[in-house]
Amino acid sequence: MKRIKKYIDDNGESWDSKSEFQFFCYLQENRDKLNIKKIDRQVKYILQEPFMLGSKKIQAITYKSDFTLEMNDKKIVIIDIKPPVKSIWDAKFNLKWKMMMNLHRDYIFKIYAWKNRDIGWIEIK
Repeated sequence: MKRIKKYIDDNGESWDSKSEFQFFCYLQENRDKLNIKKIDRQVKYILQEPFMLGSKKIQAITYKSDFTLEMNDKKIVIIDIKPPVKSIWDAKFNLKWKMMMNLHRDYIFKIYAWKNRDIGWIEIK
């Protein structure tokens, strides 16, 4: 089992990473400029419902967004924070990300990474 390192902010709130916390601060600081109506964290989406296979229960497949934004124009934006190097991304994430895009075709999907102090946050294509 993979050990997940958590980041705890000054208010005692738990984050999956320091980068995720820093991106949240960025969203909060730029909320008006980015036309964000609402910011939600760790929203759970069901990609496949649980089911029975004979007498065995197969668990649901779920995805948790780092951030789900409701924009002032009512559009929904799903954001995940990742390292800038795609080759180290988890294969499970890539599969779930594609499933999310297929199930929620009306949403906007974005992946962000911290580049450096001069450049800041970049969107990964």
